[in-house]
Amino acid sequence: MRILFIIPNLTLGGIQKQVLKLATELTKYGYYPIIAGVNKCSKDFIEELKKESIEYYDFSPWWKKRFWSNKHLSIFNSVRINRIIYKKLKPEVIFSYTYSIAKIVNTAWQFSNAKKSFFMERSGVERYKTKANLLDTWAVKNSSLLITNSKHASKELAIYFGVSETRTSYITNFIERSTKELDTLFIADHLQGKKSFLMTANFFSSKNHELLVQSWKQFAKRYKDVALILIGQSLNHPFEPYYDEKNSIYYLGSLKNANAFIKNVDVTILASYVEGCPNVVLEYLAEGKIFIGSDIPAIREIIPDQYHNTLLFDNHSIPECLSKLEFALNNIENKTIINHCKEFVLKNYSLNEMMLKYLKILDHV
Repeated sequence: MRILFIIPNLTLGGIQKQVLKLATELTKYGYYPIIAGVNKCSKDFIEELKKESIEYYDFSPWWKKRFWSNKHLSIFNSVRINRIIYKKLKPEVIFSYTYSIAKIVNTAWQFSNAKKSFFMERSGVERYKTKANLLDTWAVKNSSLLITNSKHASKELAIYFGVSETRTSYITNFIERSTKELDTLFIADHLQGKKSFLMTANFFSSKNHELLVQSWKQFAKRYKDVALILIGQSLNHPFEPYYDEKNSIYYLGSLKNANAFIKNVDVTILASYVEGCPNVVLEYLAEGKIFIGSDIPAIREIIPDQYHNTLLFDNHSIPECLSKLEFALNNIENKTIINHCKEFVLKNYSLNEMMLKYLKILDHV
C-alpha cells in the first residue's frame, strides 16, 4: 500500500523526524511510504531519507517560492500539486501534515484512486482565533478523519470545525532519544565552567526567540558564567553560526546532532507561542533535564499538573521568563521535579503507542 506523507519542509525538524521514523517503521509491515514537501535550506533531511531508502518528492516549483501559506496557494498551485499527488505519486492513503495543503488535498481526494485522506493538524489550537471559513470546514468534514497530536486539540478543534468528536482523533508524538555523542571540543572550548541553557527550535516567529533573548540579556547581566545555546535555522534567512560574546549567546544554526546537545547542557527551554506536541520538550524531559517553557496547552499537556506554575511562564512577559530562568539556574539538580517529568513522558509518549494507533488506522483502509 502506497502511503503519502505531506510535510511542511524537507528540512530537519520535529514533524520531519517523527514522520521519517514512522515511515521507516511502516516499511517493516509491508507498506510503501513516500514523503513529500518543499526542500528548504538544508540537505540534511534528504540525506536521512536516502539513507533509510524512503522515496521522497520535492514540491518546490521552479521559482522556488515557499507556497504552503494561503497567499502562495493560488488556483494554479493547487491544481499543480493535486496533479502531482494523484497523477505521479498515486497514493492509496494520504496523511497531510501541512494545514494549507491539507485543505486542498482533502477537497479533491475522493476524485482520485486514494482510499483514505487524513487531515493532520499538528500545530496546536492557538492559531484558531477566528471563525472557521467554509473551505476549512468542508475540507475537514470531507477528510476521512481529523487527527491531532494532543488530546486538548482534538476536543477543541472538533468544536471549532463543527464536527462530532467521533470524527476526530489524536496520535501523540513519541520520544526519540539521541544515540549520537556530542563533539566535546565545543564544551571544552566554550562551555567549560559555565551553566548552559539550551533552546532548540528553528527561527520562526511562533517560536518566540525574541522574548527569550531579551530576557536572557537581563539574566546574563546578573549572573556570570552562564551561556545560552540556540540551535535552529532561519528557513527564510539562513545564517552562519556565530557567538554574541556580550550576552553570552551561541547561535549554532542547524545541526545534525542537535539532540546530543541535550545530554550536555544544564537547563532546557522552549518559549513558543504555538505548539502541537513539541518533540523537543519530550526529548528534554526524557534526558532528565530541568525544563522551563511557555504556558500553552500543548506544553501543559506533557508536564505533570503539579509543575505547571513552577516551570511555565507567560510567553509575552519578559519578567516571568526571567524569573523562570533564575528558578532553573537554582534547580538544575532538583531530582524530584526532573524524575517526575521524565517518568511521565517515558510512560505516555512511546514509539510503540504511536505505531499502534497508525497501524489501527491503516488496518481499516
